[in-house]
Amino acid sequence: MEEKSLNGCTKGSEEMRIALSFADSADYSTYDRNLNLGQDDNGEEIDLEITITKDQLIDAVGEQYKKAVGICKKLLERNGLAGKDLSSLILVGGPTY
Repeated sequence: MEEKSLNGCTKGSEEMRIALSFADSADYSTYDRNLNLGQDDNGEEIDLEITITKDQLIDAVGEQYKKAVGICKKLLERNGLAGKDLSSLILVGGPTY
């Protein structure tokens, strides 16, 4: 898969995650995004159209989320802190497209 296609899919997944913050499901299509996903057996360009629900997202990333929360809890404990001891939280990172 070309780098442009991979970056487009990464951006699309971030758009879906954000949309699912406000709705129970979200739609995604590659139709008008000029992504080259290849060709099917008939030589036609492949376009992706999917709908994802919040439950499907939770099933897909729930374990990673739990792992991240566990790491944060251990870090607080190791430093003799609890969540209530924090006055603010700075989120670092995010999409890398």
